[in-house]
Amino acid sequence: SLTAVTRHLCHHFHIQPAVLPMSDQPAPTHIESDGVIYPFQTWFVKERWQPPIHKIHLPEDVRATPQVTARLEKADLIIIAPSNPFVSIDPILNAYPIRPIIEDLPRAVVAVSPIIGGQAVKGPAAKMMEEMGMAVSATAVADYYGDLIDGFVYDQQDAGTLDGVDVAQLCVDTWMHTSADRVRLAQDVLNFAVKVASGQ
Repeated sequence: SLTAVTRHLCHHFHIQPAVLPMSDQPAPTHIESDGVIYPFQTWFVKERWQPPIHKIHLPEDVRATPQVTARLEKADLIIIAPSNPFVSIDPILNAYPIRPIIEDLPRAVVAVSPIIGGQAVKGPAAKMMEEMGMAVSATAVADYYGDLIDGFVYDQQDAGTLDGVDVAQLCVDTWMHTSADRVRLAQDVLNFAVKVASGQ
């Protein structure tokens, strides 16, 4: 299974934290563009994510592994990384019962915006947002996650733009150029999530 292979790789490379794939089932994403439905990797690599997006198709009946559901049910905090909400995060949330578990979690769920100053740090997130009729902004990302999240972290370039977003907020430097930047941001997000969970 994918879980077993991932566990073997973690052991081989001496990675101590548990790394769990969302599912052991195939879970292909497809992109619909001008009447053509592309497998995601075809659209992303072969077509260089140029065909305009009309719809994103996620598979039905994908189930999360027991290991994932058990970890989520016991989680103190959930942090949604600054990845593409549509083709990185949504496929994970789509694996049942990940979304309902997170929605019912009594503790804090915090998301980090992948949009900085109206642009994606990398990849097609900004293009996707435009083609789906969304503003390319941190606010739009927070609104997209909606009631799923209790807190939202966004970059200093977007300071003052999230006044209408009704969740706890942290505005910090989220651009990660170096390993030190990654450690700093991880600590900032973790400290913020702990405060959100405690109701501060």
